[in-house]
Amino acid sequence: MVLIKPATYSIISLAFLRPPPHATHHTHRNYRSIFTVTSLRSIKHRLQEQLISSTNVLTSDQRKNMENTIDNSYIVGTFFVSLLGFVVLSALRRRISNSVSHSRKTVSGNSSGFRNRSNPTRGEFHSRYGSGDADVIIVGAGVSGAALAYTLGKQGCKIRVIERDLTEPDRIVGELLQPGGYLKLIELGLEDCVEDIDGQRVLGYALFKDGKSIKLPYSLEKFHSDVSGRSFHNGRFIQKMREKAVVLPNVELEQGTVTSLVEDEGTIRGVQYKTKSGEIMQAYAPLTVVCDGCFSNLRRSLCKPQVDVPSCFVGLVLENCQLPYPFHGHVILADPSPILFYPISSSEIRCLVDIPGQKLPSLGNGDMAKYLKTIVAPQVPRELHDAFIAAIDSGNIRAMPNRSMSASPVRTPGAFLLGDAFNMRHPLTGGGMTVALSDIVVLRDLLKPLHDFTDADSLTKYLESFYTLRKPVASTINTLAGALYKVFCASPDQAMKEMREACFDYLSLGGACSSGPVGLLSGLNPSPVWLVLHFFAVAVYGFGRLLLPLPTPKRLWIGVRLILGASGIIFPIIKAEGVRQMFFPASVPAYHRAPAKKFYVLNTNDAFHLNVFLLSSYFAQIVMSRRLGNPTRWLVGSGSSSLAGITKTRLTPLLPVVLVLLGAFVLLSHLYTHSGQVGCAFDVQMAIPLLRKTYGDGMHKVLHVGPDSCSVVSKLMKEKDVEAWGVEPYDLEDADVACKRLVEKGIVLVADIKFPLPYRPKSFSLTIISDAVDYLSPKYLNRTLQDLARLSADNLVIFTGNLL
Repeated sequence: MVLIKPATYSIISLAFLRPPPHATHHTHRNYRSIFTVTSLRSIKHRLQEQLISSTNVLTSDQRKNMENTIDNSYIVGTFFVSLLGFVVLSALRRRISNSVSHSRKTVSGNSSGFRNRSNPTRGEFHSRYGSGDADVIIVGAGVSGAALAYTLGKQGCKIRVIERDLTEPDRIVGELLQPGGYLKLIELGLEDCVEDIDGQRVLGYALFKDGKSIKLPYSLEKFHSDVSGRSFHNGRFIQKMREKAVVLPNVELEQGTVTSLVEDEGTIRGVQYKTKSGEIMQAYAPLTVVCDGCFSNLRRSLCKPQVDVPSCFVGLVLENCQLPYPFHGHVILADPSPILFYPISSSEIRCLVDIPGQKLPSLGNGDMAKYLKTIVAPQVPRELHDAFIAAIDSGNIRAMPNRSMSASPVRTPGAFLLGDAFNMRHPLTGGGMTVALSDIVVLRDLLKPLHDFTDADSLTKYLESFYTLRKPVASTINTLAGALYKVFCASPDQAMKEMREACFDYLSLGGACSSGPVGLLSGLNPSPVWLVLHFFAVAVYGFGRLLLPLPTPKRLWIGVRLILGASGIIFPIIKAEGVRQMFFPASVPAYHRAPAKKFYVLNTNDAFHLNVFLLSSYFAQIVMSRRLGNPTRWLVGSGSSSLAGITKTRLTPLLPVVLVLLGAFVLLSHLYTHSGQVGCAFDVQMAIPLLRKTYGDGMHKVLHVGPDSCSVVSKLMKEKDVEAWGVEPYDLEDADVACKRLVEKGIVLVADIKFPLPYRPKSFSLTIISDAVDYLSPKYLNRTLQDLARLSADNLVIFTGNLL
């Protein structure tokens, strides 16, 4: 496969399986795919000719000359503008050297007066805190800590991770990853961590009540075949992530117990910890991220913890048995509370028995075994009963409290909370790791534009947006977990019994009544609005059942109490999560907060315009400074300290004028040469009528991959009988409300195209790629194109090339 790089934007059309009739070139007779290259500038003429009549193939010499023409125009222009700037600045430097020192004295007699001691620069931070050799210290190397270390390490940050115990953890929770969490794992580049650990695919849930059962599969039709839930041994998963993180040269993993945070003038500067040998050490970094789990001893200074323990899980491992529904998690609506079963390896099934309250039957005197055999075992499905009894007799019974804690952060410069140390929910829905990985994706995107974390106050203020941006996923899963647990628990109240029965029957209806709640549970459709709608739909459904066949005062009263009970369940949870942040995030000021400084990677075209602009601005300020009585004060007052030294330039009046005119001439010539160019997304929209006429009914399902995908998808959705989806390969920093809605609905996905997209093969009839593969290295180009081609059942169109 050879991509031709034309002098203008081009369409490369790959028609799979159904070659158009006009493709009769002798080189295509024995191939199932056809490449068609056509210039967009002649698109109107091609439209008149209906279709392309032949395939244009450029020779290697022509392609070479064309690429040289493209690149040389930028290189030569940038070279001359940069040379001009260098000559002028060198000449001016001699004239202003004496006045610079004077202007500095005018600004301040002591330069340290401008600097806040609590916000040192990078160099000052390292000089003040001698061991501050890391950008970020991460406390804890569990799921959150290991994933964050790898993610920030990939971005070039120096990471130091301090973990209490580096041996493989052995826990009875954190073993089920929802499909939404797996998508986040792919986005972070950690999807291979669920491989080679005997992990099992989870395709949905099975719900049991009073001998009846229903199957609730995940809605995975629109995703890649590899996307599903995953269940595994928690320790194996964590060890794989740790191993992947430490492979990065800028990530250091150390065993030690962090005892306290090091504070200086209200700012966290690092941590104090005890090494494995017992030595007390201190480590410093501009940013400290605390993610040391649900038993964190550091969160009290970073949040307002209100930990609730509604129940405890008693864990068993069942062997040599099969689940009634393979590759599904099983939830038994037992009395007094639910029982969970799910596979954790090819030969093991995890059983979690929920026991309300904090007081458990004694493990030592046999009360726990008796409770499990007499109360729980009769409610276990018969396929698992014998294995359940055998697991009890083996004596390997473990217990742990189920904690829930809403996120209530306290603004602390230099420190940040993450994972279970920051936010917990009941583990009934298995959403903890999904929330943690989603939080890491949000934090990664916020930190990506920053290159220095030493300004603690500005960084803390900027990261306040994190608490709002995380809400769609976190609040949906948190609220659902708390609400479902209260609904699924048995209750002597008749209204709550009806609510429990209504929930089971509502999910049994199928269609949107089951796929909607399962989409919320899986993290594939995190929407607080839909969560509330489905929850009260269950309540209304239960109320309506009570009125049939004939309402009575007693049944009517039970229905009213059912509605009031449902409100009493969900509204306190929503209040704890934050009504404004859940349902009106755009109204929160921090939602729109941008970093104090932004840094951009410029291509040669941007560099050319930037050089011309800076030179013109520089000369304009020189000319203006000659007309002001006190130029030093004017420049200092405007914040242009770098030019504050220009007091008397003694330039001849002709020189600035000539240079400004020369810069304007070069700029106008460059703009004239490249007039008429438009963005690639605009080109795609302009080409839609041609594509529509060419492919006809073959455009009923379209996937667009490329920048500004929201606008392209919106344009396609206006076409008759066209369903459209999009993949945005870059971060959506300044997206409008309409685009954010498309992302929230899952129509537009923000993902790195170097990794497999979460869609099944041949999910779309037409795939359009624009300006997304131009900058891929050869390592990723062939693999990425193959992955994108597999998504299309019929046709693939690629817009590629550079703007001229």
